[in-house]
Amino acid sequence: MSVIRTCLNLFGGDTVIVRCSNTFDIHMSDSTPELPTTPEVVQNNSISISAEDEVYFTVPYTGEWNLTINAKNDTPEHSISYFPA
Repeated sequence: MSVIRTCLNLFGGDTVIVRCSNTFDIHMSDSTPELPTTPEVVQNNSISISAEDEVYFTVPYTGEWNLTINAKNDTPEHSISYFPA
């Protein structure tokens, strides 16, 4: 299994396109904690998707998003792009 990580600065309504050469899982979470901001309580908003070949999804709001792809093989071909809102 391969893990691919990146950080994207996206606007609400942007459509993210992830392509991978096989079955994969995506986890995308915002990097801004919700209130309260004490170290014990940090809640991130997140999106999790399982897919094969490619997936399209819409970003719910503007912010910096951490994207992780868990590919089911050791050398996946992949691409990450987006259409602006």
